[in-house]
Amino acid sequence: MNSHELFFPAIDIEDKYKTLIKGGVFFIFTGLFIVVVGFLYFQSEGAYEKDAPRRVLPLVPFVMLSVSFYGWGILRRGLKHKSLFESLSMKGIQFNNTGFSIPTLLLEGSYSDLAFSEDMAAIHIEWDSIDNFIVEPARGSEKNQSPPYYKVTMKDSDDQVHNSCFILRKPFKKDEASLVDAVKAKIGQDRLVFNDQIYA
Repeated sequence: MNSHELFFPAIDIEDKYKTLIKGGVFFIFTGLFIVVVGFLYFQSEGAYEKDAPRRVLPLVPFVMLSVSFYGWGILRRGLKHKSLFESLSMKGIQFNNTGFSIPTLLLEGSYSDLAFSEDMAAIHIEWDSIDNFIVEPARGSEKNQSPPYYKVTMKDSDDQVHNSCFILRKPFKKDEASLVDAVKAKIGQDRLVFNDQIYA
């Protein structure tokens, strides 16, 4: 690493894909459990016999397969995040003269979805393209709260979907003051916005 590069390691970065994998497995087995138990119950009641009256209720167990399919989608996303992340040697955010590079796993929102759909393990954002770098707090209720994040808005963007990049803050909480100072040195104080206090 040369004198113009800085690297800030991320902590507990694997939590995101681990949560997805656990959630996916939970929904898969929950759906299958409901299907099996429901099927056995209605079978014991004779609901699937040829001469049984036709009712909608005995079909409910099969409809619950959708829960397992939903879980499979979550599990696949978690496993893909894991695979992309493990292909990287960079387990944090890398600054250089042109901009910064960051693993897709640390992103939220449309940038994350776009990079994920294109199998990108990391993205690079140029300093000259940044309008504002905003330190944002956690938002929402305690039960449904989004994590604290950095909102990076882009200059002259006509794309309303991809005009902002959201980066998770907690993985950098140990070095957040240094990270923010490094950003300030690159883009200037006037483009650095604080809507929350940085981690001490």
